Amino acid sequence: MGKKVQEEEYEVEYINSHKIETKKNKKTLKFEIKWKGYPAEQNTWETPEATENAKELVEQYWAIKGGGTAGRERCEKILSGELSESEEEDEEEEEEVVEEEEKPRSTRSSRKKPAAPTQQTITPSKRRKLLPTKKKEKIEYTSDDENNYFSESEIEKENFRLKGNWKSETAKVIQVRPSTKNGEKELYGVVRWRDGKLGLYKTSEISKRIPQKVVLVTGGSRGIGEMIATGFVSAGAKVYITSRSADVCYKVAAELTKQGPGQCFAIPADLQKLEEVTRLVAELSKKETHLDVLVNNAGANWNESIDTFPDAAFEKVVGLNLKRIFTLTQACLPLLTAKATKSETSSVINIGSIDGIRSPPQETYAYSASKGGLHHLSRHMAGKLGERGVRVNVIAPGAFQSKMMKATLEKFHDSIVSNIPVGRIGSPQDIAGTCIYLSSRAGQYTNGATITVDGGSMFNSNL
Repeated sequence: MGKKVQEEEYEVEYINSHKIETKKNKKTLKFEIKWKGYPAEQNTWETPEATENAKELVEQYWAIKGGGTAGRERCEKILSGELSESEEEDEEEEEEVVEEEEKPRSTRSSRKKPAAPTQQTITPSKRRKLLPTKKKEKIEYTSDDENNYFSESEIEKENFRLKGNWKSETAKVIQVRPSTKNGEKELYGVVRWRDGKLGLYKTSEISKRIPQKVVLVTGGSRGIGEMIATGFVSAGAKVYITSRSADVCYKVAAELTKQGPGQCFAIPADLQKLEEVTRLVAELSKKETHLDVLVNNAGANWNESIDTFPDAAFEKVVGLNLKRIFTLTQACLPLLTAKATKSETSSVINIGSIDGIRSPPQETYAYSASKGGLHHLSRHMAGKLGERGVRVNVIAPGAFQSKMMKATLEKFHDSIVSNIPVGRIGSPQDIAGTCIYLSSRAGQYTNGATITVDGGSMFNSNL
């Protein structure tokens, strides 16, 4: 009796695409599978049974590249015969166009890894037994732009048109992905050129060739500041963040750079001290010749009875929330005006508060006074700096999940939400998107405005 041949085990790295195969009037769903440790040329088409131990990757595939719930339901209808032949053909054509968006990372296994791959062709039958996958954290992709979908076969060879005219001929970076080459991890970006061609380049090369907005966000290591910094990095900007906590500042900067496609750098500073403001601007000036966006977000608060409210606390809050914003903007003017023109302006965004517009329910006297003062200071500066190519605007946020709001939200979350017409507190996208609008071409004629981002709570008659 011959020896039983041990079946080899393989690991799915990701699922690239899907198709519906018809043989003898029988329809079968198949996935194109990229196998871990094997080149893309050895991808194989497998039935869903082959991915029984890689269910998470299947879910990621449908969510990211397979058209979501609609794409999955469409396949089920084709398989069940609910769609007519003509409808089925239309759907299949769509599936060929809507392919690659982002490669989910491969799942790892505690079981023994397969032997090193050889260059021989690997047959599908050898790949029936798969390594089980570990649960990974959810990955979210936010782009809904149809032009961001592509297949790997569309990408030209690496460094295609590297010496081309990037400023006028490239459209945008449509994907950033990690890659390991020669044992070193690098971030690569897929760039779509205006003629539709796709190229793959190191993000370090892209940043040299595609002009990046330079942004400074104070208090950028947590709360609303971190939300804003994340939004700008996600939009491809070169972002500097500052805060008193150096270790947190460096950690957040590293995490945001890893996320890409933009970059984030830390310059820790205690903005309550005038000499630290001077040092911050000096450090920034060593690295950059101009500044496109200054987001004055750093602030402080104090809640205490009017009978015992300390003078020192009032001084500290007003000093940081109002005086230092003037000081830092003043110090940054050479950078803000270096490249600014009346058609391509720089932007100063001061983070105020709805408590600077209304009388807040808490006894935060210094805070509300400082924010009200900031709103008017911003209007005054807007009137003077506009002619120098610098616009100044205020965002007055309502309730957001921040360190300053943490205790209040923990105690009164339900009560607060019940008084917000949209029925929720603010999200990172809400505040970041407003900042990006004010910094973009769309906001070039907005100057001296105070924009409330509060879900309508200012206009709730119950407040």
